[in-house]
Formats: sequence, C-alpha cells, structure tokens
Amino acid sequence: MTEYGSLYTLLGLFIGITIIANVYLFSSKNSYVSNSIRYRLLPPSYIIATVWTILIGLMAYSQWLVYNQIKDGKGLWKLYLIPILFIYCVLYPFYTMGFRNKKIVDFANVLTIILSGFIAWSIYDITQIGSYMILLTTLWSSFATLATFATFSV
Repeated sequence: MTEYGSLYTLLGLFIGITIIANVYLFSSKNSYVSNSIRYRLLPPSYIIATVWTILIGLMAYSQWLVYNQIKDGKGLWKLYLIPILFIYCVLYPFYTMGFRNKKIVDFANVLTIILSGFIAWSIYDITQIGSYMILLTTLWSSFATLATFATFSV
C-alpha cells in the first residue's frame, strides 16, 4: 500500500467509525441523547458532531504523520497514543450515558484535555503539525468544559 493509501485508509476508518457512532446517537429513532443536559453556551449537537468529525479526521492525519516519521523503532510506543485518544473520544457519548451524567461528563472533559494535551506534547518531537492538530482537540475540549462549568443546564 502506498503512503497515501494508508492515509486514506486511516481517514476512512477514523471518520467512518465516527459517522456510524453519530448516526446511531443522533438518529430520530434513537433517544440515547434526546434527554441530554443542554447548555446555552454550547452550539447545537449537530455542530458539535461536525467539529468532532473534523477533529477525528485530524487525528487520523496526525497518526499517519507519526507512523511515517517513526523509522528506527525509537518512540514506537507513541504510535499507540492517537488511536487511544480516538477510541476515548468516540466512546465518550456512551460512557457519559448519552451526556446525561453531569459528573461523568465533567470528569471525561477534563480527562480529554489532559489526554489530548499529553499526546500533543508527546508527539511534538516527531511531527509539529500533527502535534498542533491534536492540540485542537485540547482547545475544543477546554471550550466545551468551560461552557459546561459556566452554565447551568437549561
């Protein structure tokens, strides 16, 4: 497989799984997130899902950059960091019980900030642009966390 073939495979895998999860979560037949806590500082759920789809696409691209930069086996453990973040983020709506459990949501948000920040820092020596792409997850999660802490549910 060519280098770009592996990029397209990663993008398809990461974004495909994300789209399947979003369709399941936000379909009209599914009430999984219909009773979620709403926050007035957060955009509508379809905007949040779109932002996360973009962020996950950037995770896939960052993973491809890391994969192509690790040649000598040094730092091989870093290959697993972005897939861990991806899985953590895709499963977020499920382990927060459809965003209904405020304590778990708050804890998960803070953990997302810590995890994505650590990963951005960890891969900086391999790929600066990939690190910045992961940092966007940290920034978005920080915004979402502040928005949920700053407002009461409406």
